[in-house]
Amino acid sequence: MSTIKIEGPVLILGGCGFLGHHLVREFVRASPTSQIVVVDANTERNRNASATYFTADILQPDKLAQIFQDVQPQVVLHTISPSPFEVNHALLEQVNVVGTQNILECTKAVGTVRALVYTSSSSVVHNQRSPMVEATEDQPVLFHPNQPEYYSHTKAIAEKMVLAANRENGLLTAVVRPAALYGAGDTIMTTNVTQQALSGRANIQFGYQSYL
Repeated sequence: MSTIKIEGPVLILGGCGFLGHHLVREFVRASPTSQIVVVDANTERNRNASATYFTADILQPDKLAQIFQDVQPQVVLHTISPSPFEVNHALLEQVNVVGTQNILECTKAVGTVRALVYTSSSSVVHNQRSPMVEATEDQPVLFHPNQPEYYSHTKAIAEKMVLAANRENGLLTAVVRPAALYGAGDTIMTTNVTQQALSGRANIQFGYQSYL
């Protein structure tokens, strides 16, 4: 990330998580004069000395609204989500759908936010059955029952809500769809794939067979 200048505070929701704490580090490096604020349910991990932390759950709308009012953010990054391996439908619905709705309501109410970026998933356009090759943003987003993975279904609902809010009262929204996040600090993807390989429960091949 090149050096940037953001006039107002940057609020990173889920900034102590795997993706979130990397974003905090990059914003601190790229925009050292900006105020970087993190909201997370567990702020005891992955802390950055240059950021300010609030412990809160996005399913606590009143507490979340107070943080928005106190911080007056200009940019909001929403990275909070259960694991893609989560099978509890109620939890997925609450966090990905209700939680995102709470964030949208806080964003609109505070009136200072100019940009909201939601972290979705590439799986929202994948039916989990056929290969997804050279997919683009034009791929149709899948919802239940065409989407067999409930995680992806709730992600699709959330990104639809975020995009629907684009250009409302000057607010710009965007969605990013990363795929299979892993790397330094990852405790989900790498751990699960390794455990499955060691137990013999799954045979996984990355790339085309011709590359082997």
